[in-house]
Amino acid sequence: MLKSLAGDRQRATFSRIAQELNVSRGTLVNWSRKFQFEIKNMRAIELEALQEQLIASRETRALALGDLSEVAFFELVLDQPG
Repeated sequence: MLKSLAGDRQRATFSRIAQELNVSRGTLVNWSRKFQFEIKNMRAIELEALQEQLIASRETRALALGDLSEVAFFELVLDQPG
């Protein structure tokens, strides 16, 4: 249930979430207040995971770019007359 509230990537409105959970909007608002600390923690954990994925993706691209530039360098050196 908390995951539905905290992890809604589409930032759905309380009304839509309440309808999906088959509870009143007021109940959902009360849950939101009651579990606000847990919701914030879950959002922070999700954000941290996304940041780690982004860093890993950047590192992978940087390594690939480094490999390509190394190959290009040696091709230039080997293609020189002399």
